[in-house]
Amino acid sequence: MKQAQQIDLFLGNIADASFKDDRVLMEFPFFSIQKQPKMTPILFEDTRVQIKVEPGPKGIATVWDKDILIYLATLLNDRIEKDLPVSRTIQFAAYDCLKSTGRGTGKRSYELFLDALFRLRSTNIVTTIAAGQQRERRGFGWIETWRVIEKEKADGTRIMGAVEVTLNDWMFRAITKDRRVLTINPDYFELKMGLERRLYELARKHCGHQKNWSISLSKLANKCGTVRDLRKFRADLRKVISREQIPDYQLFIKRESQHRKSPEIVTFKSLFPRTKASQNNPFSIEETTWSQAQQRYPKYDIQTIQIAWKTWIQGQNQVIPQNKEQAFLAFCEKFVANNPI
Repeated sequence: MKQAQQIDLFLGNIADASFKDDRVLMEFPFFSIQKQPKMTPILFEDTRVQIKVEPGPKGIATVWDKDILIYLATLLNDRIEKDLPVSRTIQFAAYDCLKSTGRGTGKRSYELFLDALFRLRSTNIVTTIAAGQQRERRGFGWIETWRVIEKEKADGTRIMGAVEVTLNDWMFRAITKDRRVLTINPDYFELKMGLERRLYELARKHCGHQKNWSISLSKLANKCGTVRDLRKFRADLRKVISREQIPDYQLFIKRESQHRKSPEIVTFKSLFPRTKASQNNPFSIEETTWSQAQQRYPKYDIQTIQIAWKTWIQGQNQVIPQNKEQAFLAFCEKFVANNPI
């Protein structure tokens, strides 16, 4: 138990930090969006990049497994913003990771957590994407090593205590040197369908400061990494649209022209600033306030600040201020002061 006690001194936790994801991992289909083990490779190629993701014994790492990487990226980013040292090897409590990402903490949840670590270690990625001004063509797993420190309770049962994970160098450089991170909405972890999660990633990555982003149905299917034919993918997409569960965005499908054989286009519409679809959201901001924030801080992504504001209020268990518009602008000022560009 001496080892377990020693590792406790270095445990990280999310606290009130905003969740961060790697922009490149949001851009390309690195993860399986199906819950059953995917035992065939994911292949993606365009004019900029080539990607091949190969399965391990338990299949390709899934978008649900990726929650652990988001958690680790958030820990690293939080330490960087606090001017604390960072390392590829990160220690954290499994309980905090599970709770922060909306998982249960029962026996089954810990078993699934171990399976996720196994897939993240055994999935093999070959890519030409650069990180930290370096370009790799070698294969690597999402994590290089992992270990779990178990503790024995008074009744003799053993529980999972600390977890230690070493990230691959490619992802570590991307977070710490390239700083290619984006804030994501915590409601992302509540999405049940793998396709919903993938569509949120793409919307968050591509909408940015734009109100809309459009892409052909066929290209979207390719970016999602689906193995289903286009007809079935269209049906899956319509189901997602009808559910209206993706936070911060709405999706629409329409043909490019009135001709019935013209290409189908999928449009992602940002719900920032507030629209009818977000009137019931207590954290939504009036359009005039949003515009003021954009004028005051043109170099900043106001959506990122809004998500940080929501996370801060919820983390502090505070009541939303009556004059939330002024409160939001005051938070923007403090956020910019603490996060200079």
